[in-house]
Amino acid sequence: MNKAIVEDVMKIRGVRGAAVLAQSGDPKAATASFLRAIELAPEIPHFHYNAGINYRRLGEQEKGLTELQAALDLDFTSA
Repeated sequence: MNKAIVEDVMKIRGVRGAAVLAQSGDPKAATASFLRAIELAPEIPHFHYNAGINYRRLGEQEKGLTELQAALDLDFTSA
């Protein structure tokens, strides 16, 4: 599948759905959604950032820090 199409679909469906799950108080489901988004488009730093935040909400500090570092490594500030 075309990378641009994957990115667009994930931005619309995956991120919105995961964000809704996170805001509804379900960080476990949100983390799973962001991890799926990372599988499909690992080069998008926002997916790593959000997975990291939700891991931290679950008390999984090391996994959270790993994903947050991945976001920084992908130059999160310019995405």
